[in-house]
Amino acid sequence: MGADLYMNKSFKENELKYKPQLDKKIEERDALPKGSDEANKAQEKVGELFNKLYNSEVYYRDSYNHGSLLWALGLSWWDDVTKYIDDEGDMSPEKAQEFLDVIEGADLEIGKEFLKKSYEDEGWTHDECVEYFEKRREELISFLQKSVDTKESIGCSV
Repeated sequence: MGADLYMNKSFKENELKYKPQLDKKIEERDALPKGSDEANKAQEKVGELFNKLYNSEVYYRDSYNHGSLLWALGLSWWDDVTKYIDDEGDMSPEKAQEFLDVIEGADLEIGKEFLKKSYEDEGWTHDECVEYFEKRREELISFLQKSVDTKESIGCSV
């Protein structure tokens, strides 16, 4: 489970371009013997098409676990972000700018016990955590900035 954000127009264009190819490759893969070299090669093609469909220009995902950027920023998709989303589940470019301002101004809270314990259990250092979350923040900032720049609304499933 997680929060899924889509550039409404751009994702639909991507879907028209890649979804039929992806569905066909999935069908071809599923017809092959599981674990065979052919099935593994077909899975690589499925992965490539999936990555084209869900590329970072049109899609952003934040999981609901210790890897959640918003949680690391002391924010919540439900409590803090839903106020930027309309009744149809869309975030306007103007609201994307407001959300962008919040993300840029928020401090990482890596020291929070649930985050610290999760990453220590995984063997990550504090610096590795900071690097990971800063990269995720830059990805979200870039995604939101695209909405602002192109005036494209974002579909939100949180």
